Amino acid sequence: MKCSHTSATVSGQSHVSNQDAFVVDEALGAYLVCDGIGGHRGGDIAAQTACAAALEHLQKNSAIIEAAKVAGSSIEPLSELCTAAVLAANERVYRRSKADQTVSGMGTTIAMLVIAGGRGVVAHAGSSRVYVCRNGELIQLTKDHKLAQELIDRGLLTEQKAASLPYARALSKAVGLLEAITPDCLSLDALPGDRFLIVTDGVTQALPKDELRQIVAGPGGGSSASTIIKTAGDRGGSDDATAIVVVPAAEPQESAEQLARSEQVVLKTELLQEMFLFKPLASSDIMEIVGQSELVPSKTGDVLFAQGSVEQNIYIILEGTFNVVVDGTVVAKLAKGSHFGEMSWLSHEARSATVRCAVDGTLLKVSALFLQSFILKSPECGVRILRELARELSSRLRATNALALVRAN
Repeated sequence: MKCSHTSATVSGQSHVSNQDAFVVDEALGAYLVCDGIGGHRGGDIAAQTACAAALEHLQKNSAIIEAAKVAGSSIEPLSELCTAAVLAANERVYRRSKADQTVSGMGTTIAMLVIAGGRGVVAHAGSSRVYVCRNGELIQLTKDHKLAQELIDRGLLTEQKAASLPYARALSKAVGLLEAITPDCLSLDALPGDRFLIVTDGVTQALPKDELRQIVAGPGGGSSASTIIKTAGDRGGSDDATAIVVVPAAEPQESAEQLARSEQVVLKTELLQEMFLFKPLASSDIMEIVGQSELVPSKTGDVLFAQGSVEQNIYIILEGTFNVVVDGTVVAKLAKGSHFGEMSWLSHEARSATVRCAVDGTLLKVSALFLQSFILKSPECGVRILRELARELSSRLRATNALALVRAN
């Protein structure tokens, strides 16, 4: 898979210098933007330093990016590399800030996208954003690290009230302000036809999301970056503004393979969106789970897991029929759209039944280990998932009690 890109930046109307910075290494598949924190000395230096340090770290470890392009390889090493690149940027900015009093206290945001083969990894800290435009929908992949946003996530503040607070734009996380930070990182599929957008808040403050979507999704996507920057300026944006638009495309010899993969991703997404556990999640969360899920073909007679085993993955049936067997007796038949395994995932107990393929089919497997790490990384998503699971358990219990009452009478 090859990627093309466009990029543009402009100084804010009230700024003497542009405190945004960006770097691109198209051969490496790396795209970064940084936005020096306003009101701090050396914001431009912090942004340039962070961009250089992060890209340098990626280039030194390019073998990891190349390895991630191999079909079937784990995405984890690349995710760890992108996280380490942000940490390298933080260390360099922090050290320079401490060593040079003229830029003491400087800091910057960072937003990074690395595309390897048909997968992408996003890492960020601060309020610069990464979006993907897929099938005409613009999906925000990053969440702003702002104090107000944290209060919104906890349900303590509405978005309307947050916008009017004096600290609404104050960052809760950035590069260079502290000796150590924990950047956010997610992985997802990168499909032909996707358009990735990396921007500083000079863009997002000036342009509402729907207007951004119209520009990125519209015809002539190759000129999107300059169009975005010009439109932000026309809307009276006073802050520095930077945009990179990245467009993955399949090589001619990859067309059939990439088309099949795109169809699989669409199918996985539709299934996960319909499963009760994941219905309350944002599109970006679903994309991450889709990127970590696996299609599992199954032949008649195959055993997915045995009664008493400790396997704890969650399965959704795409096609075929599967029997649920308890102590040698078939107690249920499951078909397309059915799911199983969530109870053992929740309880960490042995499987209460055997699941055996009755008619050739395919399942979507969601890794228990990934789900656990996903919830630890995104506690608010974990709360939504566990709330839905509690509702499902409550519904099943009521149904069981009603059946028992009918039989007793």
